[in-house]
Parts: sequence; structure tokens; C-alpha cells
Amino acid sequence: DNWDATLEFAAVVHNVRGAFRGKYLHTCQVKIIDDDAFPTNKHRDSVKDPELIQGIFGPSLMVEYLKMSMDNELIFYGVVYTICMDVIKALYFFLTLYLQLYLVDVVLAPPGGEEVGMEERRLSTERRYLLRTLHASGGLIARALGEELGEEESEGGEEGMLLFGSKHYTAMAVGVFYIMPFCLNHMIDYSKARLGVASAARKTLQANLLRKFLNYRAEVRDCISAGDLTMAMTRDVMEVVDVGFMKLLKVVSIISKLCFSLVFVLAENKMAAYLDTVNNFKLVSDFLLKPYMVETYEECIDQYNSKAESANQVMTNNAYLAPWLTTVLIGGFIILCTGEVTTINPEGTMSLGAFLATVNVFKEIGTELREIYMESMEVQKTFGALRKLCFFLNQPTDLGARMAINRQRRKLGTQRREAARARTMTQRSLAQMLNAELVGTGQEVKTKEEETVFAVDTVTIEFKNVTFWYPGHNAPLLKRVTVEFKQGKLYALTGKRHQGKATILKLLGEVLLPDVECGEVFVPPHMRILHVSKEVGVLKAGLIPNLIFNNDLETLGGMKRISKICELCGFSPNLLEQLSMEPPPGTQAPAHDEEKEHETWSQANWATGLSQTDYARLNLARVLITNPECLVMHMPFISFSDEDAQAMTVLVRQHVQERGILMPAAERSIRRPRTAFFSSSALERCSMADKVYEVSIDYGIKLVRGQEEVPASDK
Repeated sequence: DNWDATLEFAAVVHNVRGAFRGKYLHTCQVKIIDDDAFPTNKHRDSVKDPELIQGIFGPSLMVEYLKMSMDNELIFYGVVYTICMDVIKALYFFLTLYLQLYLVDVVLAPPGGEEVGMEERRLSTERRYLLRTLHASGGLIARALGEELGEEESEGGEEGMLLFGSKHYTAMAVGVFYIMPFCLNHMIDYSKARLGVASAARKTLQANLLRKFLNYRAEVRDCISAGDLTMAMTRDVMEVVDVGFMKLLKVVSIISKLCFSLVFVLAENKMAAYLDTVNNFKLVSDFLLKPYMVETYEECIDQYNSKAESANQVMTNNAYLAPWLTTVLIGGFIILCTGEVTTINPEGTMSLGAFLATVNVFKEIGTELREIYMESMEVQKTFGALRKLCFFLNQPTDLGARMAINRQRRKLGTQRREAARARTMTQRSLAQMLNAELVGTGQEVKTKEEETVFAVDTVTIEFKNVTFWYPGHNAPLLKRVTVEFKQGKLYALTGKRHQGKATILKLLGEVLLPDVECGEVFVPPHMRILHVSKEVGVLKAGLIPNLIFNNDLETLGGMKRISKICELCGFSPNLLEQLSMEPPPGTQAPAHDEEKEHETWSQANWATGLSQTDYARLNLARVLITNPECLVMHMPFISFSDEDAQAMTVLVRQHVQERGILMPAAERSIRRPRTAFFSSSALERCSMADKVYEVSIDYGIKLVRGQEEVPASDK
């Protein structure tokens, strides 16, 4: 059986009789499933296993791929045509060999010479069928010139010559014979460039690979990297077709040329024989867009192939520049300079050796010119890639702006830290600031609950006259926003869609940078800022590396704290089991359980089947494990139900109150306050926040729940 990917198409009901054609149910999707293996069923049991497929003999697999490709009529006839044309090109090579032989043995032979007699030349000529053809062709040329060849040779003519019995005119005819078939060679290569064999082979693989992907099982699709699939559709397909399939045709061409060379050697020297290559699947699947996507993709492939064929035609013409130059030089040299050879013209200025050496020199020059040209063409192909690299490597970065903002942040931090220390000298001012009874002087004070408050912890997070707009937008999204946030609080931002909630959070998290003249966003420089978007990504690694990333395990509190946080975040039993079975970074599993544990905590499969809520829990666990001083989260609870969202908000609240969740209680007094910001589309989900702000394009930001802050300048 022949292999083909699953074919899908629509069946539409028309011309209904005795019934009413509904609005939706008149169309159904039909799939034709092929259960054969790719490329053939010979290796059916091995090609589905990533380990067994490595043991398949490469040439055997390539042969099976060639068999499958030959089932495509366009590819089959294209291959047959290519081989036939290559044989004809090899005949041209064969012709040039005999032309050179005839030129030296017959045309350039000295008159009446002792080395080769006239009778031997006559017998040699009769023996060589190709030379008979040359004589017949020469006769046609002579008759075209109004002369006859054969019995009515010109007086004084020499026997065995093609034209007028003259060596000079015969040499000119040989030069013509040398040039004219080369035109056929050019036409053959140009026609091969237009065949589209490689294009059809690439389209077969690329389109079928897409069809196959759209019909994968869910667990298979989750285990496949989009990057790997993309590289397979582009790089790997190109290598299989252009470097594998098409190179084999080139080998056939070389073999045919070698065969003709062998025929010549055996015919002319009897003793010689003894010497010598996605991301939107859910959308496509939900709206039944598989056939449409395949058709669209095939149209893109056809457009690419059309441009590729045009480029191949241009490249073919360009590649013939040096060969044409060599051929014209040699043919022209033979036409113009044969009369100067002393074996023909005793008064000539060129010896036979010099003549033949010059011909070989022209051939060598042509070969070297062709090599130079081809190497230049290869270099030229890199120009486009070089332009892209130059473009990408010279695009402006935000490093300069970040450096300037960081320096300004440190400068302001020093000033405000000193100002805060000065304020702690006045217990009354500090009591007003903290709404508590404080005692002590200097850099720290204590509340009536004996809780230590450092002066640096009283420095506020500020927006000061911030105006911001995105590139390409005429109107600013934020206009002169001014607000202060005390450390150690939980803040919520709410409001309608596209009003600036995410923008404020990105400015706080330093994902976006305001222009210097457009206001000031200040976060005390000692605070570690962590910005978390609502989109959750997973690294191609185990569960633990996806929780702690490149952080030190002991610095984050060890596996016990990590496991407890995962439990509090509501990880599923499967994930908790995964966490317990997976060895911590830097350790190895016991040898006797290695295979079993590999199946349990495989880096490629642990995230298979996770829901959106599971990903949200994973993101929240990452945040609590990392334990930043300033936490900024955009829509962190959007995937949760109201009940679960309330529980997750309690965890963030606990993180703020305890200055890090599940951290040693004895160290709480010396830990920095934790400040957290999150956005929500519903005000009801912000009940645990100390303060709730509403964000709007019209009025910026305003407090809707909680007590208004007193600006530091007024304290």
C-alpha cells in the first residue's frame, strides 16, 4: 500500500428534496485515514519509537522514501526526464572526446606523415560510428554552401576532411560542432530547473506533515515542541529533498558520464581495461479549520515554490556564464587559429603542441573561473542572512535607558533613605506615618508590639506625574498619574478593559520604561521586583527546575518549604507525587529505580494534561517560592473560581503579612516588608487587599477602598 497522510474534506448537501436544508447541519467533515507507515511499511514497527528508529539503516530508509516518492506522478516523470536529459548531456561529453581525437588524429595530422598512414586513418574513420555522423553532418554543411563532398572533392583536397577536402575548413566545422551542442546542454539544464521535482517533493512532505500534526493525539501534541516541528517543516524537509533526493539524481548523472568515459577508454585503448534533508491548534480544531489551514498552507508552499523555481532558473543561467565563456574561447580559438598550426600551414606560427596546450589552458582557465564564480555565488547567498544579522544586531536596545533609570533610582533611593532616617528622629512624625506608637531613635524604631521598623522600610513606592503611551498611539494611556504606595501592603488594581491596569503594573515591574521627561516611577532600590504576567510558560525541564529555575534550592528554603507551598497552592495529587519522586537538582536517582523514576518524572511529559488552573497554581507557587520584596502580578486569579481565587488571595496576603510565606518566624523582624500588587477585573475579588485602586484613561488612578495615603512631602 502507498502512504499518505489523513485526508480531510467537507461534504455539503445540495438540492434537498422533501426536506428543509438547515443552517448548520448541511455540511460534515470527512476524513480518509491511512494506516500505512511512512515512508513504507517495511520499518513499520520501528519508525514509531524514538529509540528504535535510530537503529534503522539510513540507506535502507532512504530507498523506501524514494519508492514512496516515485508514486507521485509528477515526481516520477520528472525523475525519468531528468535521467534521460543527463544521458544526453553525457553524450555531449562523449562527442567532445571524439572531436578532440578527430582534430588531432585526422585534421592536424601532417600530410603524408609516417606515424599514421592514410589507409589507417581511413580504417579508423570507418570504425568510429560517431565520426561517420560527423562526415554526414559535414556533407550537409557543404551542400548548404553549394558544394559537394565525396567523389567530387575539390582539386587538391585531402581525403578524410569534412568540408571541401580542406583541413582548415574542417577544423572550423569541428569548432562549430563543439559549440552548437552546448546550446542543447543549456536548454536541458534550464528545462530541468522548471520541472519542479524538488518543489513537489518538498510540498508532499511539508503539507502531509501539517496534516499529520493537525490530527495528532492530544498527549502526542503536548509532547512535541513547536520549535522542533517548525524546524522539521523547514530545515529537515530541505535537507531530505535537496541534499538527499536531488543529490542522488546528481549521482546518476555523474555515473552516466562516467560510463561514456569508460566506453571511450575501452574503445580507444584496449589495455586500459586491465589497468584501472502551532501554536494555534485549539483554534483550528474548535472551528473545524483543518482543511482551510491545509489549503492556506499549500498556497503558501506553491507561492514559495514558484519563487524558488524562478530563482533556480536565474541561478542556472548565471552558472552557465563561466562555461559559456570557456566554450566560446575554445571554439573560437579552434576556428580562428587552426590555420596558424604548422602541421596545416607550413608558414604558420604555432606548433601542434602549442595549439593543444593552449586549448588545455583555456579549459583550465574556464574551470578555475567557474570555481571562482560558484564560490562567489555561495558567498552571495550569505548576503541576505548577513543583512538580517546586521539589522538585528544593530537595533537599539533599552540598556541605556535602564542604566539611566537605575542610576536615578539609586540616587533618589539614597536621598529618600536619608530623609527617612531623619524622620525617625522625631517619634511623633514616625507615629503619624506608621499609625502606631513608636519608640527609639536612629535608623530603626519599635512599635508597641515590639516589631522592628527600619527607616528604609518607610520609603514609599511612587508614581510622580507619569504620562505614558505606546508607540504608534497618538493619545496617552496614562496622563500625569501621581500616587504613593507604602511598603508592606497588598494593593489591588481594578477597572474596565484597556484602561491601563497592566501598563501600571509593567511600569512598576520595570517591564516598560517611561521616558525621562514623562514622569518618574520610583521603587526603592533595595527591593527585589518580580513581575508576573498572566501567561504561564513551562521550560523543557523537570517540575522542580520549573519552580525554582536557576535559584539555589537551599536559599529558597529547601524542598520541604517548596513542597508545602505547592500543597497550599492546591497542586493536584499527580503533581505532588511528581514533586516527591523527582530528585532535587544536583542529585541522581538510585540506579535500581532509574527506569521507573524516569517514566514518572520525565522532563518532556510532566506538564502533559495540565489545565489552565494548574498552570495558574504553578505560577503562584513560583512567586511564593521566589519570595520577592515587591511582587507585581497581572490577573493572577483569572483562571480560578471565586472560592479558589479567595483562597489564593489569602496566600498572597499571608506572604505580605509574614514577610515571606513559610519562612522562619524568628527572622521575621529582620526581614524586609513584602509589598504585593495584583490586578483584577472584578472588585469582589479584591476584598483581601489593603487598598483597592480603580484605573481609568479619563482620571488615571483613584482609591476606591481603603484609607488615602499621606504624601511623603506633607509628612
